[in-house]
Amino acid sequence: MIQFFEDVTATKAKWATDDLAEVESGAFTLAIVSTRTLAFFGDGVAEPATNKSVIIEFLVENVDDNYKIIKNLTTKTVQKPTTMS
Repeated sequence: MIQFFEDVTATKAKWATDDLAEVESGAFTLAIVSTRTLAFFGDGVAEPATNKSVIIEFLVENVDDNYKIIKNLTTKTVQKPTTMS
């Protein structure tokens, strides 16, 4: 999968760990992780082959303000936002 996104974006992935690669573009950063990494997000957050295998993270100034906007756009939020450091 990583090779595909490298080819599509004409960008080389940056490997942070053996379990995390990021493909960066001017508009986005796509992070691809192993199933071991998903354990940090909690049980059942992502499930392969069930259309539940994508986690979207936003880097924002105020997570609470942005969550108010997003929760009004969808009823399918799996996990409430957290502040990561």
